Amino acid sequence: MKHRILSTIFATLLAFASLSTTVLALDASTARPAELKPLPQQPQAARLAAAVLSRYHYKPLPLDDEMSVKIFDQYLKALDPEKMFFVQTDVDQMSLNRAQLDDAVLTENLTVPFSIYNRYSARATERFSYARALLKDSFDFSQEESLQYSRSKANWPKSEAEVRDLWRKRVKNDWLRLKLAGKDDAGIAATLDKRYQTTLKRISRLKSEDAFQIFMNAYTTAIEPHTNYLGPRRAEESIFP
Repeated sequence: MKHRILSTIFATLLAFASLSTTVLALDASTARPAELKPLPQQPQAARLAAAVLSRYHYKPLPLDDEMSVKIFDQYLKALDPEKMFFVQTDVDQMSLNRAQLDDAVLTENLTVPFSIYNRYSARATERFSYARALLKDSFDFSQEESLQYSRSKANWPKSEAEVRDLWRKRVKNDWLRLKLAGKDDAGIAATLDKRYQTTLKRISRLKSEDAFQIFMNAYTTAIEPHTNYLGPRRAEESIFP
């Protein structure tokens, strides 16, 4: 019964949060996505959701500093699961607000979670733009190199130089896979450029409702991994092609 009540209330909250969501689409050629801001109704929707979760969820937990830390960790995991966008200095700076996400919800001020999201979208755009630039040069396959493809348990890159080298290896790996499939260099470059450009367009088209839902899903999964904030879009759709 509680699960039905919770689902109904969340659906109502989502409808409330989705009112007046007309947002102009960004130009696909924009190098950096526009910074998103919370829609007027979203701060109140977040606070009401917190009240519901604290009272009606089968595993009610208070929204406090301890929960804030868990939300922060889930939020970064949702935004950059393979640790390919942020560098350690990004994480260090964002961590200054690690215990303040509860205040953001309770005081109806979502500036901090949206600033984290905007840093993510800027970094993701930078990384895929760099990947496209790498396609203009050839790769040296006589060098013996390795790529840690699954990086969910890896450390954050310590510097821009380190994260760029990770992306160089990733693009080189993408190139090699197509080469082994029989494509020529021109075809490989065209295929990968289209793939990365498509991802950039997808990033630029994300709206405030997407950022809001990713944050709210970080909150609900911090309570219990199988609890999601209901919405019309998949909140954690991977941008990796």
